[in-house]
Amino acid sequence: MRYRTLDLLPPAYAAPLRARHRDRRLVLAGLAVLGCLLVLLLHSRIRSAAAIDLLERSQSREAEVRSILAMESALPRPAMDLPTGRLLATVANLVPPGITLLGIDLESVGSDGAVEPGARLLCRLEGLAPGSNELLDLVDGIARHRYFRTVRHRCPGATSDHGPDPRHFAVEFEIDPTKSNALMGDLQR
Repeated sequence: MRYRTLDLLPPAYAAPLRARHRDRRLVLAGLAVLGCLLVLLLHSRIRSAAAIDLLERSQSREAEVRSILAMESALPRPAMDLPTGRLLATVANLVPPGITLLGIDLESVGSDGAVEPGARLLCRLEGLAPGSNELLDLVDGIARHRYFRTVRHRCPGATSDHGPDPRHFAVEFEIDPTKSNALMGDLQR
């Protein structure tokens, strides 16, 4: 069985009521659209603020990188291309047990960036030796090595809290700059 609704209102009252109902729906739809637009506007403002912040940070990082690159380009270039890691490994292989190295210094003397006949590479080792035999073994090993020359050693007797320390030593030697490239592949004595 089908039910039908009967509209008992006279047409003079029903038409304005229907118009009001339609107007309410339009106003609610307009408010919903306006709310969505406000949420979208707020979201876009938040995203644009984040993008501006990211842009400012990247510009400051770019300025930092440029200043670091400018400082790096102002630094002096090494006089000779020396494989420092291989050199340290070679020197470490020459150090007898019991000797403690306190420092290794490398210095280029008499070169303006290329391997020249007058260019020299100086290496200086400082450390502590338990006795003179170990120190003599170190000096002898460096002197016999084919890439090192002009070995000098001294025992400056550095002072400690308890007086002079006779175990303190310094060994200086030159690295042959013409053979420094061969040092890259050679870690033997």
